[in-house]
Amino acid sequence: MNLVGKIFIVLIFIMSILFMGFTVAVYATHTNWRDVVMKPDTGLDAQLKASQLEVDRLAGEKTKAQEEAAVEKQARTSALGLLATEKERLEKQLNQLNTDFGTEQEKARQAIAMATSAHETLAALRGEVDKLRADILTALATRDTALTSLVAKTDEANGLAIEMQSLQSKATLAAEQLADAMEVLRQFKLEPVPDKYSGQPPKGVPGVVLAATADNVEISIGSDDGLLVGHILDAYRGSTYLGKIQVIKVVPDKAVCKVLPEFRKGIIQANDRVSTGLQSQ
Repeated sequence: MNLVGKIFIVLIFIMSILFMGFTVAVYATHTNWRDVVMKPDTGLDAQLKASQLEVDRLAGEKTKAQEEAAVEKQARTSALGLLATEKERLEKQLNQLNTDFGTEQEKARQAIAMATSAHETLAALRGEVDKLRADILTALATRDTALTSLVAKTDEANGLAIEMQSLQSKATLAAEQLADAMEVLRQFKLEPVPDKYSGQPPKGVPGVVLAATADNVEISIGSDDGLLVGHILDAYRGSTYLGKIQVIKVVPDKAVCKVLPEFRKGIIQANDRVSTGLQSQ
């Protein structure tokens, strides 16, 4: 046997060993595909059936979810319709409220204009009243002068007949002026009491503080007691002098006064006493 034959024999032996190794490896890795497919619990057929059941279950859940989604969509559509209707109603209500607000604003402007006009009219009337008060005081002074002159001339009447006639004429004129003054007083519902228009309240009129704040007090006496706006009274508690107050508003049975800070001696409270004509202590 030559060298080439030996080489082939060795190659054949090596190839035989390799083939035998491949055969053992193939046998070792051989799979029984029938068992793999048909095995009851873990086989591919069982897995396929389980997967089909899962697919059917998921399809049912999908159908149910689609139905629920359709119902929810319908409910959402209905809710959106209701919301749109409510929005339209609220917009109409807002428009109506805006219209009402504009109307109320216009009414408020008109009321302010009327109040301003009324305030101006009141100021003018107060000026007329002040003038009438001055005229009344003048008439009363004239009356007093005429009466004084009449008394003096009456004492001389026995020897002065001509002067007596003159004095009688003056007395007649004074009486006419007095009648005119009284008529003016009656027209303005004023009382013919000179002290009421002299700027000073009647003397010794007592009253009680009904209510009090830091700057204003309400007292139990009013125009029926001779008080007028501008009159100044004294406030006291027992023997303690508290200060002066000035009438700013008066009605028949009570008045509102402001506390004059320059005369304040203490805090005025409810049930404190007030009076006219006291001297500060």
